[in-house]
Amino acid sequence: MPLDELVRYSRISRRQLERYLGRPVAPLPHVRNGRRVLVLKSVFDEWIAAESPAARSRPARSVDRIIAEVKARHGADSP
Repeated sequence: MPLDELVRYSRISRRQLERYLGRPVAPLPHVRNGRRVLVLKSVFDEWIAAESPAARSRPARSVDRIIAEVKARHGADSP
């Protein structure tokens, strides 16, 4: 979705979203179509959930999720 739609969807200011896009660490994933910035709604939802203060205070949950994803991709029986 274009940045203007993301502003309405997220209720985050355009200026703050632009800061998120340009962050050196963990920027908001996006693509540019010329000058137009596009962000997938599903990607934004996952990114903002991961960036919330509650998510950052629970790193073990992220590790568990990563382990589950790796097991799902490579089969649970793999060492």
